[in-house]
Amino acid sequence: MKQFLHSLVVGCALAACGGGNSIDIVGESPENQADEIAGALCDKQVECGTTTISCTQTGDMIDCTGMIEHDQTYDACYAETRPEVLEDLSSCDLTTDQERELQSCINATLDQPCITQDELDAYVAKVEAGDENATLRDPPPECAGLEALFEGCEAARRVVSSVARR
Repeated sequence: MKQFLHSLVVGCALAACGGGNSIDIVGESPENQADEIAGALCDKQVECGTTTISCTQTGDMIDCTGMIEHDQTYDACYAETRPEVLEDLSSCDLTTDQERELQSCINATLDQPCITQDELDAYVAKVEAGDENATLRDPPPECAGLEALFEGCEAARRVVSSVARR
């Protein structure tokens, strides 16, 4: 699968995206789809911020701090996100049904409330306690098939970025 688009959507779901926006990409060109996807995800990133987690380890002790930062502008987010989304979409010949699936996933992601500092702190506490299976928030069920959606793409695959990237 194209790792950037998948990690972007999941990262938005797990970072700090909030509701109130939706996209309509079915039947559109990859360029228009990329415009709409990047625009909506960057609107949410600016609205809700980006989670960052910094950890230090001393011996067996892990000390982490989680912050929700509001330091990226829409323009900077869009300039970084749109070309990568366009590359992912252009390398795949999505059917109308696949476009609907992607659209449903992104819209469900956008509908999730912003991550709160309390949620982030609870996640950080699990990480500090050594919970290797800790998750900040599960992606929406509509995104369950997103990875399979892009399996046929021929372009080089990216390494999945960390959840905190978005």
